[in-house]
Amino acid sequence: MKKKKFLDCSIKKNREYFKRGRVYGREIIFFNQKNGKIYKRKIGYRYFYRTIYDGGIVMLNIVKITDYMSEDLICLDLTARTKDEVLRELSTLMGKAPHIGTNSEVIYKALLEREKLGSTGIGKGVAIPHAKTDAVEQLTIAFGISREKLDFKSLDEEEVNLFFVFASPNKDSHIYLKVLARISRFIREENFRNTLLNCKTGKEVIECIREKEGVSL
Repeated sequence: MKKKKFLDCSIKKNREYFKRGRVYGREIIFFNQKNGKIYKRKIGYRYFYRTIYDGGIVMLNIVKITDYMSEDLICLDLTARTKDEVLRELSTLMGKAPHIGTNSEVIYKALLEREKLGSTGIGKGVAIPHAKTDAVEQLTIAFGISREKLDFKSLDEEEVNLFFVFASPNKDSHIYLKVLARISRFIREENFRNTLLNCKTGKEVIECIREKEGVSL
């Protein structure tokens, strides 16, 4: 079998230890310069890591926010003017997902119950309303922007205009927590928040997040 030709090129992160080698098509294989072993692959926008399990090598997929988003679940001009109204509007938006439909009312009530435990307004103009309910079949994320900031009882008392809202079945707790942590980390960066606010379409929002996920791995 004829071997594929590979191109070696360096990467900034961990450049003294790793090289981005073997580039072909849309696949990039990363290997450790010290021992020559592959430690991850990038195929398209997805990264896969290697681990040893029962004596074999298993490729583990990294949880990606954009895997649970769609353009239909993005609204760049929310009309709500209160906390309750925005939770209702975002729940209705999630109802556009085929597997949710009329269960949007259940999601709304679940979000309200979660807010009773403490505001999901995490600061810097961002809120992440989230709830676990078996009314949904899989983790689903919606995104909204309010051009007029709302009082969301945030931790820093700053009004909110960026909303990530997601609902997850109880069985997906591990994914739910990973996505929550990932979003929370990304929105700390002012440039990322500003880029989201400047998006004109749902497609641009997803591309913005996808790009951020790519450079953060």
